[in-house]
Amino acid sequence: MSLLDIRNLTVSYRMDGVDVRAVDQVDLQVGAGEVVGLAGESGCGKSTLALAVTQLLPRWTNVAADRLMFDGIDLLTLDERSRRSLRWARLSIVFQGAMNAFDPVMTIGAQIAEAIHTHEPSESRRAIRDRVAELLAQVGISPRRAGDYPHQFSGGMKQRASIAMALACHPDLVIADEPTTALDVMTQAQILDLIRRLADELGLAMLIISHDLTVLSELCDRTAVMYAGRVVESGPAAAMFTGGAAHPYTRRLLDCYPQPGAGRASITGIPGGPPDLAHPPEGCRFHARCAVMTPECASIQPALRDVPGSRGHIAACHLIGGDPR
Repeated sequence: MSLLDIRNLTVSYRMDGVDVRAVDQVDLQVGAGEVVGLAGESGCGKSTLALAVTQLLPRWTNVAADRLMFDGIDLLTLDERSRRSLRWARLSIVFQGAMNAFDPVMTIGAQIAEAIHTHEPSESRRAIRDRVAELLAQVGISPRRAGDYPHQFSGGMKQRASIAMALACHPDLVIADEPTTALDVMTQAQILDLIRRLADELGLAMLIISHDLTVLSELCDRTAVMYAGRVVESGPAAAMFTGGAAHPYTRRLLDCYPQPGAGRASITGIPGGPPDLAHPPEGCRFHARCAVMTPECASIQPALRDVPGSRGHIAACHLIGGDPR
C-alpha cells in the first residue's frame, strides 16, 4: 500500500464566477521511503497539489477526489484539530521561498522548538533544545546559530533551516516545494545533496516539486510531469531523463536544459504558453504547442497509456500505442 495515495484529485478555485481547475483528475502515489518528483512549468498545479495534500488551501477552494489517503487516513474527512495533529508530526512541508518562511522576530532555534513543543508537549525544555541542536547539525548548520534571527542567515542557510524544521517531529513524508528556488548553482547542488542524503539516512518518503527536470533527475526514484493541471507522463526518473521521455511536452522540457556531453550547447524553448485553465482547450491541452500534433489531438483527450517496452512508465499521448489506464 502506498504511503500517499491520490486518485482522481481535482482542485478548483472560484474566480470571477468561473471554476478554475488548477489540478484536474490527477493520480499520484508515493511509497514508504520513496522519493518522487513532480515537474512542470509554473502554474501547472504542482504547488496546489502539495497544499491539497497538507490541507492548507483556502476554505473557499473546492477539493474533490476518489481517494486522498495518507497511510490509510482519509485526508478529506479530517476536522481541523485532526489536521493540525497530523501536519508536521507525520506529514511536513518545506515551503517554496525560504527567504520568507520564518517569522523575522523569532530566532531560528525558537521556531523549530515551537514545532516540537506543539506536537510533543511532554518533552522537557532541555530535550527540545538538544533536539534543535541535533537537527541543525544534521543539515550542516552549527548548533550555536540556534539563537540567530532569520535575517542573519543566507538564502542557502535559510533553506537548510527550513529542512531542519520539516524534520523536527520525525515525519513519514516530507513535501519539498521548489527547494532550490532563488539559490545560486553551488548552493543548489549542496541542498540537493543534503535532501537525498537525509532521505536515504532517515528512510523518508519525499515528494519533490520543481520546474527543473535536472533537479529531479538527481534526486528522485520516480517522476510525474504535469501540464495545465493534469499529469501527462509518469515513470522511473532514470529512464525518463536518459532518452526515455515519451510525451512531447516532457521531451521539450528536457530540451530547455543543456545536455552534458552533447557537444555544442543547443537549448530550445517551448513556443507559446500554457492554456487558460478557466477555459481549457478540447483534446490534449498541449496540442497548440506540440510539433507532432495530429488531428485527433485537438478534439480527443488522450488517456494515460503504458509506454511499450518500459515498466511502470505511462504517458498521455495519442502517438503512444500502449494500453490505456
